Amino acid sequence: MASAAEAIDQAAHAKAVDENLWWARLSSCSSNSRVKKLKNNRSWFLDSLTRFKPPNASSREGLNSPEISFGQKRLRIKPELREIALLVSVSLSLDEVQSYILVDRTINLGSLLSDYRQPEILRPILIQYYLERQCLLKCVRWIFMHALYIEDESHASGNIREVALSLVQDGLEKKFLTILEDLSQSAFLQKAEVDLITLWVEEILIESNLVLDTFFLAYYENFCGCKGEQWKKLCMLFKGMISGPFHIGEMAESSEAKNSFYHAKVQLVLILIETLNLENLLRMVHDDVPFRSGGIFSLADIQEMDAIISSMIPLETAEAGPLILAWGVFLYLVLSLPDKQDYHPLMATDIMGYVQNATVNGPFVYLMEILQGDFVLNSDGPVSGYLSVLKTFISAFITCFQIADQSESNTLELILDILCKIYRGEESLCKQFWDRDSFIDKPIRSFLYSLEIDFPYNILVVRLLSALCEGPWPAKCVFNFLCNMTYTTSLYEVPGGCRTLSSDMTVVAPHLLYVESFDVLTIPSGVQGHVVKIIDDNTALIRWKCGYSGVIVLLLRLAQEFHSNSYKISLSPLICFIGCRICFALMEISHSSILQSAQLKADMDTTSRFVICSLAMKLVRGVGSAELVSLCINILGEMLKCSPSYVVELILRANIFGRSYNGPSSGPWFLSGGLAKMVLAECEQNMNVCSLTMAVLDFTRQLVEVGADDEMVSSLVIFALQYVLVNHENWSYKFGYDRWKVTQKVFELVKSCIKALKYSSKLSCLIREILLCDSSVHNMLTRAFCIKSQTLEGLCISRLCDSREIEGLQLSVCSALDAVSSIMMDLLEDTSSDIPVFIQSLLSPAKPVPVVTATASLVSFFHNTAVQVSASRVLSLLCFISSRVQQYSSENTFTVLDDVQLKELSTSMHEIFIDEETKSEDLLFSVVNLLISAAYFQPAFLTSIILSLDMELQSSNMKQQSPRLLLGILNLIKALWKGNVQYMQILKKFRNVVSISCTSFHLLGILLGKYQCEAAVLDVIAHDIFLHKKVLQDEVATTQGTEPYDGSKTLKSKDVMSKWCVISHLENCAKLFSSSRYPEEIIHRAKMEVVLCVVHMMAKLSSGEPGSLSLSLIQHILSVSQKLSNHPAFLSLLQQYSVRGYSEVNEVNVLVLSDLYHHINGELEGREIAPGHFKEVLQFLLELDAFQNYQCKHDGDSWSSENDNYMFDVVRLRKDLGIELWEHTAWKTSRSHAERMLSLMHRANSVKFLAYSKNSSLRALTSLLSVYMRAIGEPQPTSFHDGISEAYLRTGIEHLSQCVQATKDLLGPAMSPSEESLKFLTTQVELLQSFFKLLSISHGHGSDAVQLLPIYLLLIKTSDAALRLLSDARQSATLHKTVKFFLTLLLTALESIHLIYADKLDSEVDQYAEASLLSLGLLPVLCKYTESSVLCDLSVAAIDLIVKGPLTHNTWLPILQNHLRLQLIIPNLRHKDRLGSVPIIFRFLLTLARLKGGAQMLHSANAFQSVKMLLSFFMKEEPCPPDLEGFGIGNSIDEGEDLRSIWGLGMTITESMISSLGDDASCAELVANAIHYFFSEKASLMYHHLSFPKVSSDDHSKKKARTQKARTSLTTLKETEYALMLTCKLAKHHRLWIREMKEKDSELRERVIHMLAFISKSTQRVGDSPVRTPPLTCPPTLKEETADHERASYVESKQGWFTLAALGSVPQSRSSVISLATGSQAHRTHFSDTVATHMYRIAFLLLKFLCTQARVATKRAEEVGYIDLEFFPELPMPEILHGIQDQSISIVTEICNSKVSREIQPKSQLLCQLLLQILEKALYLELCVSQSCGIRPVMGRTEDFAKEIRLLTQAVDGYPPLKSSIKSLKQIAALVHPSSTSIIL
Repeated sequence: MASAAEAIDQAAHAKAVDENLWWARLSSCSSNSRVKKLKNNRSWFLDSLTRFKPPNASSREGLNSPEISFGQKRLRIKPELREIALLVSVSLSLDEVQSYILVDRTINLGSLLSDYRQPEILRPILIQYYLERQCLLKCVRWIFMHALYIEDESHASGNIREVALSLVQDGLEKKFLTILEDLSQSAFLQKAEVDLITLWVEEILIESNLVLDTFFLAYYENFCGCKGEQWKKLCMLFKGMISGPFHIGEMAESSEAKNSFYHAKVQLVLILIETLNLENLLRMVHDDVPFRSGGIFSLADIQEMDAIISSMIPLETAEAGPLILAWGVFLYLVLSLPDKQDYHPLMATDIMGYVQNATVNGPFVYLMEILQGDFVLNSDGPVSGYLSVLKTFISAFITCFQIADQSESNTLELILDILCKIYRGEESLCKQFWDRDSFIDKPIRSFLYSLEIDFPYNILVVRLLSALCEGPWPAKCVFNFLCNMTYTTSLYEVPGGCRTLSSDMTVVAPHLLYVESFDVLTIPSGVQGHVVKIIDDNTALIRWKCGYSGVIVLLLRLAQEFHSNSYKISLSPLICFIGCRICFALMEISHSSILQSAQLKADMDTTSRFVICSLAMKLVRGVGSAELVSLCINILGEMLKCSPSYVVELILRANIFGRSYNGPSSGPWFLSGGLAKMVLAECEQNMNVCSLTMAVLDFTRQLVEVGADDEMVSSLVIFALQYVLVNHENWSYKFGYDRWKVTQKVFELVKSCIKALKYSSKLSCLIREILLCDSSVHNMLTRAFCIKSQTLEGLCISRLCDSREIEGLQLSVCSALDAVSSIMMDLLEDTSSDIPVFIQSLLSPAKPVPVVTATASLVSFFHNTAVQVSASRVLSLLCFISSRVQQYSSENTFTVLDDVQLKELSTSMHEIFIDEETKSEDLLFSVVNLLISAAYFQPAFLTSIILSLDMELQSSNMKQQSPRLLLGILNLIKALWKGNVQYMQILKKFRNVVSISCTSFHLLGILLGKYQCEAAVLDVIAHDIFLHKKVLQDEVATTQGTEPYDGSKTLKSKDVMSKWCVISHLENCAKLFSSSRYPEEIIHRAKMEVVLCVVHMMAKLSSGEPGSLSLSLIQHILSVSQKLSNHPAFLSLLQQYSVRGYSEVNEVNVLVLSDLYHHINGELEGREIAPGHFKEVLQFLLELDAFQNYQCKHDGDSWSSENDNYMFDVVRLRKDLGIELWEHTAWKTSRSHAERMLSLMHRANSVKFLAYSKNSSLRALTSLLSVYMRAIGEPQPTSFHDGISEAYLRTGIEHLSQCVQATKDLLGPAMSPSEESLKFLTTQVELLQSFFKLLSISHGHGSDAVQLLPIYLLLIKTSDAALRLLSDARQSATLHKTVKFFLTLLLTALESIHLIYADKLDSEVDQYAEASLLSLGLLPVLCKYTESSVLCDLSVAAIDLIVKGPLTHNTWLPILQNHLRLQLIIPNLRHKDRLGSVPIIFRFLLTLARLKGGAQMLHSANAFQSVKMLLSFFMKEEPCPPDLEGFGIGNSIDEGEDLRSIWGLGMTITESMISSLGDDASCAELVANAIHYFFSEKASLMYHHLSFPKVSSDDHSKKKARTQKARTSLTTLKETEYALMLTCKLAKHHRLWIREMKEKDSELRERVIHMLAFISKSTQRVGDSPVRTPPLTCPPTLKEETADHERASYVESKQGWFTLAALGSVPQSRSSVISLATGSQAHRTHFSDTVATHMYRIAFLLLKFLCTQARVATKRAEEVGYIDLEFFPELPMPEILHGIQDQSISIVTEICNSKVSREIQPKSQLLCQLLLQILEKALYLELCVSQSCGIRPVMGRTEDFAKEIRLLTQAVDGYPPLKSSIKSLKQIAALVHPSSTSIIL
């Protein structure tokens, strides 16, 4: 890359040239982009072709510079293109710089000119040059066309009109006339090669056509007036064209050139006729205005113009005929004005001579030739304007001359044909005709009335009417015209002959007369009529004053010809008229008395409302004309729109597409080949636009869209897809572009079939099988668009291809891409692992042009934006589909793209993004979606594109984009950030991660209400923070050990969030997002309207009136009706109505539905339905969600996480209802209700989308806060204060609580909350919970926790209100999720209160009391939630927290007794997935078990049996091997914490129940069951807990091997403690114990003694060992334990197990053994002190059990008077007891002596009390041993003990809590050591 200095130097040496030489690229302009180029290119539009300059020396010199500049624009000169540019300059006589620009752009379009030889270079550049010139002219024409035809008053259309006016004012007319005159004169002819002259002529004539189009538009809309001088120049130019001097015409040899020259002559004729201003003259004649007041020509101008026209008469050319005739009309109108005497020189002009001379040239024949040719049919110019000019000309001619007098000639027929051609297909002209205020059309209306006089004798009027019915209103006018006919014209044989008759004479019908050819039409006797025409001596044409509807007359005429199989009249105009949008009216005429009295043939169903349909079907079956069959099928299509069910039923009944009627056949007509042969024959005969094929495809598409799914439709679909689609490319066509029309029509059918998959079950299988499995269909689909952009560009500049064929090809490519896109979108919902054949075909690289290659190339096709959009969409879907296929294949489809193709795609994307003038929003959006898809599914592909894409995301550009495009850009950024490290190189292309995020935040203020954009912004920031954190962690890992890490860098992960929070955007977002309410009322009303409409449709269908409803909708309504008919409440209503006298089932059903309709309508109006059957039926229909199959899925991307943004597919429902046609049926009165329903549906969609968007933003904000909380969880407390303030968090929580309350209030107690409202409520409470967590973190940084009590109370109140309301709602998964969040919020608040209430209760009594009362009131609601297996654990945990609070059990226990159903709670836990809930439930049971009332509740609920079942279910029976050494459970360290805690909790619950029940009668039963269960059924598990390592005093090596197994955990020690507590409690009931234990008792005592020995002797052996190895390792395993390991020791002692625990609690691998050198100090921690404390608790329980056994034996000995050793329990040896005693004394003494202040910590005090109790019980056992065995204390032991006791007493002195324990201790010590009593006491 060049340095900055080099760039400056290069800029300084840039050669400055005329900036007017540069022109914007126009050949790739879309219509939308031209508007943006108006300002920048106005001068080019004005000067147009004259801006292309001839060669000059300055430009040639400029090409020698490395760079040239055009003002601010710069262009680097490529040496390899300089010579080519000079050659082009000489060949085209074009400026050298402009030649270079042209060459550079041509190469950029894909032509690799460097590889060509010089003679071959010029042609493509010449073509590109003229494309640029023509596009410039097209842009000017586009300005005038849009200024003319844009009807709205928008700012854009106003600007275009202003530009057009300014161009005219600046002399565009003169400049274009000069260009037109100069086009034939070019230096090119003198220098060009001979083979390029033909090409040059073609392009010049095309430019002439464009210039003439612009001339016409400027004159037509009066942008400028054509003065006499200008008119004469144009007329002379025209004369030169037709007489020969215009030599360009003589050089036109190719068909294209001849065609363009012909068009130029036609254009000039029409321009000259238009500029005669005949319309203005007609107005002046109509308004009787003098010519001098309104004319634009002077008398002199007219005389000169007349001379020019006169000079054309001798030429006798057809082209001059219309102009000569128009001039005659002009003169006639001028002389018809009031001041004609002022123009007396003109009065001598032979006007009729002009008319006669023009007639010789056949002007009307020439005009008919124009209307039938390509000039009108295939022109891209202002065709409607040209037709309007012809209409005005014909209207003026009719005004001037009596054409009725020309009925004998063909002039009238020609004028009629011309008028039909002018009006047909032009809705605007038809509207003008029927507008009575249009004076221009008044003569033509008079002509229509003159034709109507002969009807029905002559049907010429029908031909004109058939052309005048384009559009709804004109069609209605035509229908009314026919229906309002008041006369009937027929032949009449005059009695006595016609000698006495004359025209307009009145006659009277002497008797009943029959109208000729109409047996059912009669003229009653006495009816008057007048003579229209005398036919012969005896026959006259009479117009009777007896009118029949013209529609009925036409139908009868058609019917009679139909039955006689003779089609003498022109059937096409009749069918064209019948096929207009008045079909409903036509179908209603069967009620006419005329038709009802007509006795037609048997197969003419006169009672049917579908006379036309019956006729059309008969024609299809009986006539072999493809054109006629296609017209009839089109009629069926029109009828199908009116009443799909009736038409389909009639078609099926008539078997119109069934078996062949021309002979025997073994199968359906189309399957046997009849239709296929007719279609093929039509194409071979080169008939018009394959009308039959198009008609069949259209009709098939219509059948699919209305929901028909019978065998006929299936066969038609097969025919269309497997025959037409596959074979149509091999047919012969009259015009090449007709093939593409068929292709487009088939692809439209494919897209309709894909849509039908969602609601047509029968068709779906067939369509899927064809589209997904038929390889021939696949080949056709892919072949239609597998073409590279270079190929299409080559066709665009090829003179051998018709522009219409090129356009058709592009449209077909676009249609094929859209069809493939639709198929792939449908496949996205397929979750099967099988890869469809269609996908295999798409991804196959074996094609000549692979699909991925073709679509990637078509993205670069700038000539057609629609192709780029469709290709981008397909390519983005291929990214996703390919990623799914990659799971089952090792190949990546996108590897077929080589570096050149990737570079081309990247360059095209760059141009799309940076080109402000030509960009299309749809294209930008599709390309952004492509990048998003690649980011998610094809990272390598994305990286290849982006890294070569020279683009950076500018925040300023983002602000200027539309919300949709901005959302796409933000989603792309989010996708990149989601990719994290793999897109780090791409992320560097953006300016700065933080700056983009901050810029996005500023966008929040700009895009108020664009919540989806804001949600994307928040997601980007969340990923940004996460990515920074990950990158920093990687940096720490990289630099660790090499250099000290700068901890300040961690602040970067929070910089973006902190800055954002400082400017208070968080507060704004939270308030904006959360303050909205879910529109429950609007949605409920919309559903009510839906139910109302459904009930109405059910009633209509029951009455046999399907109207215009589609078949799919009818089937859906019938399905709802069937479900309703089985509802008990509806059946009860039917029974009630039947009792009232209604007998017929259908009648009763209609009456019930009618009453239900009125009840629902009344409720919508405010009258609530009373409880009863109607109310139940309404609720049933509301819950049924009648239009659930019309739910609208968001047409988003396949990777979108949310697609259900809308509730109803209003567009599809409106189409299925056919509501626009209800005005013509019996459903007319119901239209207002249906429109109201659709309006409310649309509103519900809008409000739901808004609520969804806000909910998305709320979720994104919650996620951002979660990431932020993790970031601030780092040890950087000071960084928090730069972010969210605690004061704001408090305010935010209060605001969110209010929003939650408001949302809750909207749900209402009577309304079951919808899923969407629950989701919104869930998001609100989730954000509230995040705020509370942030506030808790803030509190952890220094605030007083008591100050948060009001917040805790607010959260409890918020949860209380919501939980109460939701407890009565209908259960659902969404409801459970919502309740879970509220329960979690409640739990969080309760836990926070419990953490502080014990210490601060006195200072905040009122707040604690309020919290207690709120919690107490919640208990019944929480008890209800415990019955749900999903909510049980959270609700039980909340109850547990409440009852553990300051409330006495007398307040909450009765509530639980009344509302808590314990028998339902525990059975729900018997599932493996409920393992995590068991400890929660057990802890609650433990809380209850510690109270007598609670224990009684548990016993009544048979809780112990349930506990037994759960323990048996979760705990596996694992017998302890006889040679196992160490803790049983301690060796199973891999098991889950929940599973390990269940056993201990079960034992603790049992122990607590026994303790609480006390002497209750139920206690004995419980004890017995417990002993049996734990020591019989689960004895192995109990003994697992009651086993310590066996450490002998033998060889140290063996001891080391054994102690390596002695590894346990703190949880295991607790389990052992629980087992001993239960054992002690059970052993107190000695009778039951003895009875149940029997021989097991001795084994248990041995284990207990062994455990006690381990605790006693381990300290002695470690102290004596030269290598201090801990006898037991207990490293921290849980997070809390690890945290405790980092905390300091709280016990000031190094004696006993406090040293051993410190040695064994160091975190290490399981196989490691701690070995410390002699004399080293163990590192004591809080965790090691906890382990040691638990060891002494176990020792206490062991001693307690032995003391209980000894006490029972002692009592027995006292009772019998002697000690029976056989019944006396085993007791520990004195050495074991001495060890325990020594440890207790030394630890207590050390703790007490270490306290200088004489204050002891609570934990240390409890430990001392525990050790003193251990000492006392050890002395008691020593006394028992001494008494039972006669062992006396050793003298030395007694002396040492006495000294230790004395030191202990001295140490304890001054600690009152310990003195009471010392007193009892001395008494038992004196009994054990009587010789030292004086010392001890």
